[in-house]
Amino acid sequence: MESKKRKGPEISLKLEIKEDYHNKATPTELSRKYGLAASTISTIVKNQEATKKASESMRDNKKAKRLGNYFYCLC
Repeated sequence: MESKKRKGPEISLKLEIKEDYHNKATPTELSRKYGLAASTISTIVKNQEATKKASESMRDNKKAKRLGNYFYCLC
């Protein structure tokens, strides 16, 4: 029997949750809206800095992917 790998919410969803939280929504309201546990919402809000860094690094990765085969190291 194969075990399922746990998946967390995507970074874009975490950024939406963070924005809604700063617009005075409670974790309970957000858990109903997004279908997540209130504790998950609280953890997302608590780890804002990690989410921000992850979204910035993803932005950098998208730029690198767009460059495709033309990305060379000029060391």
